[in-house]
Amino acid sequence: MANIGVNKGWERLSQIIEESGMTIHSFAMAIGLSRSETLYQIKRGQIGISHHIAELVTSHYPEYSKAWLQTGYGSKYADPISVKGHVPFYNCDLSRLPDIEHITPESYIYMPMLGCVDFAITYHGEDMSPSVPSGTILILSQIDANAIVFGNDYVVSTAHITTLRRIRATEDSIQYRLEADDPSRFDDLFIRRSDISAIYAVKARIILKN
Repeated sequence: MANIGVNKGWERLSQIIEESGMTIHSFAMAIGLSRSETLYQIKRGQIGISHHIAELVTSHYPEYSKAWLQTGYGSKYADPISVKGHVPFYNCDLSRLPDIEHITPESYIYMPMLGCVDFAITYHGEDMSPSVPSGTILILSQIDANAIVFGNDYVVSTAHITTLRRIRATEDSIQYRLEADDPSRFDDLFIRRSDISAIYAVKARIILKN
């Protein structure tokens, strides 16, 4: 069944396309998409404006507000003072992280003191409890595997798992040990460095209390 109702996300994106003077296809090419079908899916209401698309648009057209483009909140045009520090928040579990670029953030968290971070996401798990209780909001920044500091907590994503664990070195330099906060409850996980598709440093944690 067709999506009935006003497509507010497309209304905002179409304003930028119209003001660029381009067609949908040429605009898609201009922002670095290999094909324009993604924009047509947004137009048809099949998908929302993801973090990835918003990044592409605002990196090529920095005069527009990324927060406004994704959520409709605030000014259409970017204000370097008011927009800086707004972290997109995805109210979903880490299992959705591999598809994060196709998900529209629920809101933004204003944390300018953190500098360059990628997004915030909710942690639902017990592996890192009690230091990171279920329901904690993680502020993440994607890093290269070479930047790992052993003994710190990271969100690690492979083809089979996406989890928050403490990374430890092993005698085998091509393998990491992923340690839970309470080893008596959860076994260590071992993964090959080459199997990591993405790794995120935990820049901050927001623990919600009742």
